Amino acid sequence: MIRRAGEADISRIVAMGRMHHEQAGNPGMFDEDATADYLRTMINGSGAVFLSDGGQIGGVLAPMWCAPSHVMAVELFWFATDGRGKALLAAFEEWAEFAGASQIVLSTVLRHDGQRVGEKLIRYGYAPQEVSFGREIP
Repeated sequence: MIRRAGEADISRIVAMGRMHHEQAGNPGMFDEDATADYLRTMINGSGAVFLSDGGQIGGVLAPMWCAPSHVMAVELFWFATDGRGKALLAAFEEWAEFAGASQIVLSTVLRHDGQRVGEKLIRYGYAPQEVSFGREIP
């Protein structure tokens, strides 16, 4: 079952977030308190998080900077260990449409199985939009 998360789910979302942060090899120290605060703001504001038994997807609504009437639903995290990734995406897509978004923007971490995920997204009807580059500052 996929359901929308509420404040009571924040500790669970944070725990899965820590696991995802470590598995993806993301930079920086995972900050549980700051993550919980951000999730609270998201859930009570212009964002949403959806949960399955072993996964989650979350994002926010954001206007395009140069065309503010074009609202994007921007996925910030998506993690599933229970095979429910596509169902989580479907819930996110339904929320985005209901919330008035005119575009859904997803990202994938290349060092964390990103190529395979990207291929799946293309099969689901998504098209590559941009490439981002990162460099850690010592």
